[in-house]
Amino acid sequence: MEEFGESKKKSKNKRVIIGLLAVLAVVLVAGTSFALWQLTLTQTGTNVITTGCLNLTLTDDTDAINLTDATPITDEDGRGLTPYTFTLTNICTAETAYVINLETVSSGTKILADQYVKASLLKGTEEVFIDKLVESHQNLDKVITEANAAYILTSGKLEGNETLQFSLRLWMSEDTEALDEVMEAVWQGKITITASYVPPNVENENELYNIIKKQAFLDNVASEFVTSETGINFEEASSDTNGKGVYTIAGTKDYEYPVHYFRGKVTNNNVKFANLCWKIVRTTETGGVKLVYNGEPDENGGCTNMAEMLKSSFNENSDLDDYVGYMYPSTNENNSSIKTAIDAWYQNNMTDYTQYLEDTVWCNDRSVYKTENLEVYYGAYGRNMDTYKPSIECPNTNDKFTVSSEVGNGKLTYPVALLTADEAALAGQADSIYSFEESYLSVGYLEWLLSPSSFYNGFAFVFNLFGILDDDDVRNDTTGFRPSVSLAPGTLITAGTDGSENSPFEVFIS
Repeated sequence: MEEFGESKKKSKNKRVIIGLLAVLAVVLVAGTSFALWQLTLTQTGTNVITTGCLNLTLTDDTDAINLTDATPITDEDGRGLTPYTFTLTNICTAETAYVINLETVSSGTKILADQYVKASLLKGTEEVFIDKLVESHQNLDKVITEANAAYILTSGKLEGNETLQFSLRLWMSEDTEALDEVMEAVWQGKITITASYVPPNVENENELYNIIKKQAFLDNVASEFVTSETGINFEEASSDTNGKGVYTIAGTKDYEYPVHYFRGKVTNNNVKFANLCWKIVRTTETGGVKLVYNGEPDENGGCTNMAEMLKSSFNENSDLDDYVGYMYPSTNENNSSIKTAIDAWYQNNMTDYTQYLEDTVWCNDRSVYKTENLEVYYGAYGRNMDTYKPSIECPNTNDKFTVSSEVGNGKLTYPVALLTADEAALAGQADSIYSFEESYLSVGYLEWLLSPSSFYNGFAFVFNLFGILDDDDVRNDTTGFRPSVSLAPGTLITAGTDGSENSPFEVFIS
């Protein structure tokens, strides 16, 4: 897919005006016969349009056609005229769609109406257009802005490395009457071509994103393990009736890459990458796959045991609301304790694998949900403790922790951080129900999440997880953490692995 350039959101369209300038000069002679119908083609040589690997070459094979003393003729005679020929060649392996227009660019004091002009276009030996230039053939999407009208002669697709030859003939329709409006009138037109890359229909079955999406159900409807007609209830923990499997966030279903997430006590979301074990949490809006650390492989290469949890306070101090930050103060000048610990872990374990990761957003959402007296409650608190509507959106750029400033705040050294409270809720954790047996995220350890909860009674609180979605004072240094990374879009896995603990998906390393 990458060799074809951008295929993301929409296909890239490129247009080229082919140098056919057809001029029909009509003079009325003796009341009934027409004299001087001249068709002149003014451009020769080659035009090329390119975008990434999409490359369409057109060659104008005819220098000029001159027809003099012409009269309205039959279709049979029109098909016998010397044609204007041109060739389209797709020099890439990607399939290319094309549309061929004949666009009217007539100007002057007296213009011959399109309805009197007839055209025949051959693709090879097959006639693909034969008719007058009438409204039923119009293409409202003109290539030449100043064109009077555009008419679709044909459209189709070129396979990779395919060449097509076209022959165009123009004549005055046999039924053209000797009217004043055609006396000394002139018609001019140009051939134009619109080309666009056609994404292949066959998806790579070893691409991790594609494997995940094939399992997904929308999360706002009833499905195999969701009995409610309105979908998953995030106030409750995951279960056999409230979500177990892979789900699509309904609000992303029309994205180019809808976001899918694992929920409940699933056993098929294990990944082996960088000689470590991971759990798949969700996909990203760009087609990446977000993982959370889950220990080291066992002696058989499986991912059966969770290693001892790494431990750190979130921040050493708690007496200011600044300390809910992954960096602080709000200008992100100082590393938190947890960021320092995670960066050190990454440096020791992951630097050789950065090229396989994407620079996705890690959301330390410090937006204010509400204030009561001197207490402040942050966005994730409102979504996961009050309205029960977890979200993957991050309201403020300042809280979007990334390596590059193009997609976020550019404050990270490495593309690694923690999962959010919202991601934990999607995975099946709830704020009031212990769910050790109901979610793959429950591993029997108390661990930090990235989301601020509140500044309460003079202390900073951040969300944590221990079979229940809860929060704690940021100074608690007995709380563990599990780093999270995101595999780059297009990541492939080794064939024959199924994501189970004994056969985890193994990331293909080139």
